[in-house]
Amino acid sequence: RLRMSMRKKDGGPNSKHYDSPEVIAAFEPIRNWLLKNAKKHVQADPPTNKALATLICQLIQFQEESLGKNATNRPMTRFPAKLFGDFLLGGSLCHICAIAFKTKVEQSWRRFDFQIPSRVDRNIEMMISMERTLVQQSFLSFPVIFVRDDVEKSEAAKIGELVESHKASLTLDRKQATHINQ
Repeated sequence: RLRMSMRKKDGGPNSKHYDSPEVIAAFEPIRNWLLKNAKKHVQADPPTNKALATLICQLIQFQEESLGKNATNRPMTRFPAKLFGDFLLGGSLCHICAIAFKTKVEQSWRRFDFQIPSRVDRNIEMMISMERTLVQQSFLSFPVIFVRDDVEKSEAAKIGELVESHKASLTLDRKQATHINQ
C-alpha cells in the first residue's frame, strides 16, 4: 500500500507523490493491463509508468480546477480520491487510463493537455465518459440521501437541489440511504 498522500489539503494532487519511484513502479500493472485491454488505443504510442503517473496527476489537477469547490459552472462532481489509488489489475485506475487514451486517439491528440482553454470541454467530455464507465464497472455509485423529518422544508429543498446537482438521489426510506442528513 502506498503511504504518501495522493492529494494536498486544497484538493489538488501531491506531485511529489506521483514523482516517487515507488508510485511510478506501481503503475506497471496498469501499463500492462492497458497494453492488453486497450491495445488499439495505446499501441501507436505505448505509455511508460512515468507517463501514466503524470497523466493521473494532471487529471486530478484538472478535476480540481474544473470541478472543485472554487470552480464555477461545474458540469459534474469530482471523482473520489480512492479511484485514483486503485492499482489493481482491471481496477478503476485501469479504466480511467483506458478512457483517457481512447479519447486521445479519437480526438487525434498528440498529447494530453489539460491547460489549453480550448480543450476544457473535450476534457470534461472525457471525464464524463470516465464517470459512465466507472459506474458501469461498479467502481463508482451515487449517494442516496435521507433527509430527516425534523429538517425545515426550505432547508430540505436546498438539500434536494444540491443532491440533484451531484447526481445523487433522495429517499424516504432511511434503510435505503447511503447518507443521512443530520
